[in-house]
Amino acid sequence: MIFSKATIYGIKSIVYVAKQQNGKDYVSIREIAEKLEIPFHFLTKILQKLTHAGIIVSSKGVKGGVRINKSLDEVSLRDLVGAIDNIEEIDRCVLGFSRCNSNDPCILHSYWLDPKTMINSMLSGKNLEELAKKTNISNL
Repeated sequence: MIFSKATIYGIKSIVYVAKQQNGKDYVSIREIAEKLEIPFHFLTKILQKLTHAGIIVSSKGVKGGVRINKSLDEVSLRDLVGAIDNIEEIDRCVLGFSRCNSNDPCILHSYWLDPKTMINSMLSGKNLEELAKKTNISNL
């Protein structure tokens, strides 16, 4: 597993919101937590990060909750991951060396280049619209 628990919950939550938002202004955070079996307080912290990144907006009150603030095709998987976790970790040395680069590589540098490129391409090349269309809500 490459993503943190927070990122996995964030992706599942935003896909759930994308699928539920039709016909609703806001999707209840409590509903998201219950349907996806995510601890409520942990979910609120994740959603705060997505709100701070401008991906979602929230509203308090009886009909409050969260809704997606952008067009679904404008939100890349990289945007979601980057809003929750430090996406730059993918670009760092796989062994954690600070001076690992093409001129001064670690022993695994050349092996990590292809997977790193594929991961970055996948994150940038997939958007929320595709995720929502291709994900069955029962799989969340």
